[in-house]
Amino acid sequence: MVPNVQKVYSLLDPGDESNTSACVKGAWAIIQQTLQLYSLDEVCISFNGGKDCTVLLHILHAALAKLSSPTQQLKALYVRYDSPFPQAEEFIKKTTKRYNLNLITMAGDIKASLKTLKETHPSIKAILLGTRRHDPFSDALRTFSPTDPDWPRYMRVNPILDWHHADVWSFIRECAIPYCSLYNEGYTSLGSSHNTAPNPALKYEDGSNKYKPAYMLEDGRLERAGRD
Repeated sequence: MVPNVQKVYSLLDPGDESNTSACVKGAWAIIQQTLQLYSLDEVCISFNGGKDCTVLLHILHAALAKLSSPTQQLKALYVRYDSPFPQAEEFIKKTTKRYNLNLITMAGDIKASLKTLKETHPSIKAILLGTRRHDPFSDALRTFSPTDPDWPRYMRVNPILDWHHADVWSFIRECAIPYCSLYNEGYTSLGSSHNTAPNPALKYEDGSNKYKPAYMLEDGRLERAGRD
């Protein structure tokens, strides 16, 4: 079992009234509903090394560890950017091993990748995403949202949809979950190396050209600052 999974279970304690516990309980309930609707073979998690999908993966792994057949590999879809950060690629590699993922790597356009996924892995029906309402074009999403009619047919499951930036980092730090090192260098939202820079809101004002870590961002509305 992955280290620190027990911490997830402790956050499910009915007596824990913390905000982090409330977030985890909400995500846990959605994951349990998903696992009742779909077999593990029909489920895939979207994973690109970002903090949000890292959080979701950890909770999902904890849920799967409770099943009678925890040795079955969880499928993970990685849609690779044209110019990914080496740090992100290394983190994805380590995470794949840590959580024993069956990593399916696609290149380029998400829509085209999902079409290919439908052809190469036809059993997949539901994709769990670390999408939050703060993300672009996500304000109207629901917990269970089918893809649009002109997209490959999948059920998009969004267990952490209503989490905030601070919630993500509270959970990561409380559970001591490994995350991509770029977040320690002032990056708060990861994309391609061509269009992503450290968040200006985290820059030290001492002229050192250094940045505070992502979890120190005070205004979650500035989370995507630094991305084109």
